[in-house]
Amino acid sequence: MQAAIQTSVTPAAASPEAAARAPLLELRAVTKTFGETTALAGLEASIAPGEFVTVVGPSGCGKSTLFNIVAGLEEPDPGGILRFEGNSCHAADLLGRVSFMPQSDLLLPWRNVVDNAILALEVEGVKRPEARAKARKMLPEFGLAGFERRGADAHLPVRARPDAAGRTVRRA
Repeated sequence: MQAAIQTSVTPAAASPEAAARAPLLELRAVTKTFGETTALAGLEASIAPGEFVTVVGPSGCGKSTLFNIVAGLEEPDPGGILRFEGNSCHAADLLGRVSFMPQSDLLLPWRNVVDNAILALEVEGVKRPEARAKARKMLPEFGLAGFERRGADAHLPVRARPDAAGRTVRRA
């Protein structure tokens, strides 16, 4: 069985400076199969620095597989080419250098809002008190001020995303 691949990579207009530079990320002839199911077949994409990319397609067409490869969580099948900052690489080389926001919250229900937001910092070895202080300063930007001690499953404002806050805290 083969999945229908109708994923579109739609970049927003990049600045002239970004367009003149080499792509930040390139994928050439990238394929990924799981047994007899082809999730991606010959995918081609080139993403310039500063470019905003949206991936659209029906359920099961390979969007999550693409994101897992780009984030370094899944290796593509042999034969495709991945380049990051102009250098050939394996998907694993992208781990921690590329991130994406999934369409559903990925929170640990036993952790409160702050502790979900600091997860990436903890993985990188930042001490919990330092990570919590950094996260608390950023919570208002995500509509999470006042929700610090609430559990991940608590009713939160629609735009409040502890998982998004965590990815941003990591980069700050």
